[in-house]
Amino acid sequence: MRPAILAFMLMLFGLAPSIPAQANPLAKLSDEDLSSYRWQRDKEFFAQAGARFLEDLRSRDKELAAAVLDAARYDIQQEEADKFARQKKFVLAAYGVLWGILVVFVTAIWLRQRRLTAALDDLEQKLKKAKAA
Repeated sequence: MRPAILAFMLMLFGLAPSIPAQANPLAKLSDEDLSSYRWQRDKEFFAQAGARFLEDLRSRDKELAAAVLDAARYDIQQEEADKFARQKKFVLAAYGVLWGILVVFVTAIWLRQRRLTAALDDLEQKLKKAKAA
């Protein structure tokens, strides 16, 4: 426990040894290296350039390709979750409106049924009076 506290205090006061940043290995690639993966607008659908890149990456290193795909999936999932969080109030408002419409519809049907029942009762009484007379 004490080493953890000591390490935290050193980090807090900026006395901990800094970890050197790793160089970006893709920085070594030239534009010529990446030119075969550029999107050719007149020849292909835009995702085909990425598919070519992934296929070449799979042939070279399957685990790295899987990691890239997982990272892309995670990014997409995170973007959608963030989008939903931003639009949550609109979703809740839409549900509220739908419930309101349902309540109005059920109330209208109930009131109409009451009027129809009253009209049927009135007709039955008139028929009874007509039979009695």
